[in-house]
Amino acid sequence: ATDTIKDIAKAAAKQLVLDIIAKVFYRITVLILLVPLELIKDLILIFNWIAEATEIITTLVLITFYIKEIEKSSKAEFKVFSKK
Repeated sequence: ATDTIKDIAKAAAKQLVLDIIAKVFYRITVLILLVPLELIKDLILIFNWIAEATEIITTLVLITFYIKEIEKSSKAEFKVFSKK
């Protein structure tokens, strides 16, 4: 009877150790996988901000360029950005 109790106690202890190891392993694995995903998410936000800033700057440059070209060709004057 005592051998059976010892075997049950050993099996329970082994199972407890395996459960603890599994929980630690999965928590570490999740953290290891989340860090690169968070970095990728941050990079996407940075590239999105750069793209939006580039779009705004390009639009302003193109508008200014086309206004100057139209003024040259038609002798018209547009007051879009200037305070004339």
